[in-house]
Amino acid sequence: MRHELALVIAIVCVSRSSVWASPTGLVQIPTAQTLAPRQVNLSLQNGNTAVAEQPTLVQEPLPLVQSQSGIVPDIEGGVDVVPSKPPGEYRPEANLKWRIVDEGEWQPAGAIGAAQLGVGFAQSYYAVLSKTLNYTSIEYQKFRAHHRNIKLRGFRIHAGIEYDGYAPRALLGTDLEVSDLLVLSSDWISGGPYAVSLGGSIVFDQNNSLTVAGLHGNAGSAHDGLFLQYNLTFSW
Repeated sequence: MRHELALVIAIVCVSRSSVWASPTGLVQIPTAQTLAPRQVNLSLQNGNTAVAEQPTLVQEPLPLVQSQSGIVPDIEGGVDVVPSKPPGEYRPEANLKWRIVDEGEWQPAGAIGAAQLGVGFAQSYYAVLSKTLNYTSIEYQKFRAHHRNIKLRGFRIHAGIEYDGYAPRALLGTDLEVSDLLVLSSDWISGGPYAVSLGGSIVFDQNNSLTVAGLHGNAGSAHDGLFLQYNLTFSW
């Protein structure tokens, strides 16, 4: 169940920020996790997260349809349909992520990727590291099948760098599996157009979840927002 829970933490876009399509991330930043081959995630989110600026997310939600799938082990890719010039023209964009290093007892997982690959978008590129802080305890628990009355849950940290087509940006984040039904997450992207987030995913079952997050802009309350996203994850 731990793997399915991690998959539902979806990456979202903030007002004037990069559009991240991968479900294997936090609220705004990617993680080093990738979908397994033949695993698919479909998402519907509000592209406009504004609550203070006009038009608000209620007045003009700008729905985004996103898809992501595992291609081969350690590589995932997706195609989304998003507004290139809100609130007008919608165009497809693609993204790709490759996990080049697997996580170990002391070694973080590492991945590189590209996003917003399409006409009318500023392409972005990133590198990110992810580490489960209680990795050793979780791995040890797997070999103690008769001592699973108390289930250990993942607590991860993430750090990386992104070039968003204009300038390099620092990426920081963390997530915590509270229960089989709730994953909390928080992350931050440096720079004025970006924000710090706090939210999480409510898991209804193995396939369906809802991600909710509040956003506080680095440049002040004008960039504050609210993000909502429905996720459908399945294998074929």
